[in-house]
Amino acid sequence: MVILVCILLRAARQIRALTWPERHQNQIRVMLVVTDRTERVAESAHNGRKGPGGIRMSDVEFSNLLSELNKSASELNAGTETVNSVLASVETQLTKMNLGFEVWVPDSLSSIQISEYRYQDTELGFAKTGTDWFLAVRVREGKRDSRSGDFEWYPLPIPGSTRLLDASRQVRIKALQHIPELLEALKSKADEAAATNKEAIK
Repeated sequence: MVILVCILLRAARQIRALTWPERHQNQIRVMLVVTDRTERVAESAHNGRKGPGGIRMSDVEFSNLLSELNKSASELNAGTETVNSVLASVETQLTKMNLGFEVWVPDSLSSIQISEYRYQDTELGFAKTGTDWFLAVRVREGKRDSRSGDFEWYPLPIPGSTRLLDASRQVRIKALQHIPELLEALKSKADEAAATNKEAIK
């Protein structure tokens, strides 16, 4: 298990070196901007040739808007390919380690309050789905007791998690920014398992 921890730490350094140079950080920031811009342009095009404020557009303005949308979509799709490639590389390296344990990063992707006492969290993790291990996402809902203040999570649905690479583009982009937190959580659990094994063989 000590060897496993060393492998995990070495792999984490390799993954970070591969995944988070400045150019990738810039790509993520650009993709978030482009995604927002693409959504706004698509919405305008969908609203019956109406621009901001509901002002009706001419044919030329409408054509320019579609051209802008096409450019934004091309940039977004190119950036998405990079995100998918990085996530697939991380997933491959983690599965090759044969860790054999599940880890989740609480509140890593989003945490929203649905109502006065209900909450919903979307979390990034490394988990087994079916017979294989994947980078994964799951959505959990819970409630806080209005009297005691105690919090209780609702039972997860089955299978309860989705492979990250099958999630929406927005989720994949955001998840990439939180991969270092997941690696730290995996390291922590590996350290804990190593300590338990060491204690057991004394």
